[in-house]
Amino acid sequence: MIDLSPTLENYLKGVHRLEGRDRYARVRDLARDLRVAKPAVTVALRRLAEKGLVDYRPYEPARLTAAGRAHVRQIMLRYRVLITFFGDVLGLDEKVADATACAMEHSLDPPALERLICFLAFAGCRRKGGVDLSRRFRAFIADGEEQRVCDACVQEYLQDLEDPADPRTGSG
Repeated sequence: MIDLSPTLENYLKGVHRLEGRDRYARVRDLARDLRVAKPAVTVALRRLAEKGLVDYRPYEPARLTAAGRAHVRQIMLRYRVLITFFGDVLGLDEKVADATACAMEHSLDPPALERLICFLAFAGCRRKGGVDLSRRFRAFIADGEEQRVCDACVQEYLQDLEDPADPRTGSG
């Protein structure tokens, strides 16, 4: 997959969104949707065209190439995985989950994405004995467990991370 900045990924998603609505993406429509100046859109579309992700010529609408569509699918997959984790597993408010997923979708590398997907599959599946980890975690957040609330567990966990005897607490 081609390495793109978060800004260029957002332009690529914008082209995708407009194609879904209008079948093509005009500079003025992208500028309006992304709240940027038209010259900025033109520069971004040229860069995406150089990378083979969009077909673009000045004064013509832009369209995703096959490579561009594949790249957008990967971006959207990262977003869906993150929104599932933040919303369904961690139980965050929808707006917070969305904002966090949008911010992180650009920096989640393939090994981390794969591991997160694996965790979601594991947590969402019923384990032996009928335990659904996602549901159990949401109940823990809401009601605590064994008379302990989430805040107390977080404080204990953070204190353990600060333990100088723990080799995992070194600088990274």
